Amino acid sequence: MYRLAPVRSNSRHVLLCGLVAAAVLVGARPAAGQGVPASGFPASWYFEGSLSHRRNLEDTRAPELAGVEWEGAAQSLRALRGKIVVIDFWAAWCPPCRAALLHDVDMYRRFRDRGVVVLGVHDGSQAGRDVWQMGKALAAELGVNFPIGLEGDGSAGRPSAGAQYNRASFPFYVIVDRAGVIRAAGLTPARVADAVEMLLAEQIGDPVVAEFPSNVYAGGDARPTTLQTLEGRTLPDFTPTDWVGDTRGAVAADGVYVIQFLTPGSAISVNAMRRLVEQRAVFEELGVSYVAIAGPGADRSILTELARSGTWSIPIAVDAPNNGTPAVGRMAGSLGIGAIDPIIVVDRRGVIRAAGLKPDAVADVVRHVSKHEEPTLMSATSARATGPDRRTTP
Repeated sequence: MYRLAPVRSNSRHVLLCGLVAAAVLVGARPAAGQGVPASGFPASWYFEGSLSHRRNLEDTRAPELAGVEWEGAAQSLRALRGKIVVIDFWAAWCPPCRAALLHDVDMYRRFRDRGVVVLGVHDGSQAGRDVWQMGKALAAELGVNFPIGLEGDGSAGRPSAGAQYNRASFPFYVIVDRAGVIRAAGLTPARVADAVEMLLAEQIGDPVVAEFPSNVYAGGDARPTTLQTLEGRTLPDFTPTDWVGDTRGAVAADGVYVIQFLTPGSAISVNAMRRLVEQRAVFEELGVSYVAIAGPGADRSILTELARSGTWSIPIAVDAPNNGTPAVGRMAGSLGIGAIDPIIVVDRRGVIRAAGLKPDAVADVVRHVSKHEEPTLMSATSARATGPDRRTTP
């Protein structure tokens, strides 16, 4: 296995809060043993050094493979729900990847009629792009019979697929189950087929149903796919460059969080903030913290005025600059949300449960998330502020 510098160094996902004595917003997931999810696969099936991948990825919702330039039809993990998906991150410059691709070809031939899909994502760094034509030729030579694509380069504020999965080596395998949950990360090529066999033996449950009705979201059914695919992801690391407002007591560790991405010059964004402030009593009752995140170029004087508006001092974090797209903050860029100003709800484990909420729906969503640690279908009667529920009853 060829190892690269890791994309992310921390094994826990934290939002650092506070001015003098920082309060910490922790997004760790429950884990078995030494912080390793109980995937059911023996430790000997993994590459040495894969512990952090297992801890950070397994049992989380698989993020969409953003920015991949596919050969042929575009591939979407959301569209592949109901199938087992094997993702092989590979590179033509990596000698072990050749043997791994041969494993993939054989595995796909064995399992494709049983609802298994293999996707090959080639290194999108400059070194990878330099040999991409060679990679396509290699795939043809080896008889690759599954979709392959070139990983995005992480420009325009969108993290590359490798960054999303914290890929630090080649070949790197991720297995996603029928429900869209990562079940294995960092397996050796020789053991991938064994893991697939185990997942195929699992009883197929009910079809995946969204936790919340579409009418809690701004845009309803037309909510951007970028926001839909955030749900189930663990909140990335975040260290603001500055804070505006009084953060003392505003953030409670290990709680539920409402995070609003704020554009001070946008009337829609500011009005959404004011609607959230009006729900202060609900947040305090449930022990829910509310934090606004402004872009790196936001006017501090305007932020100060907003933070002091009303009777509740709002903690506003100033996002760090994003090298790829300076106008978009680093946190916003890592989530791929660009110029969108979504409201997201993060549960006690640091998992994003809802992204792109209507301000008036937030109170009902946080009540639900506070009550249910794991994703649980929200009933129509719970969504009191959102209007009729358009879902059909199973």
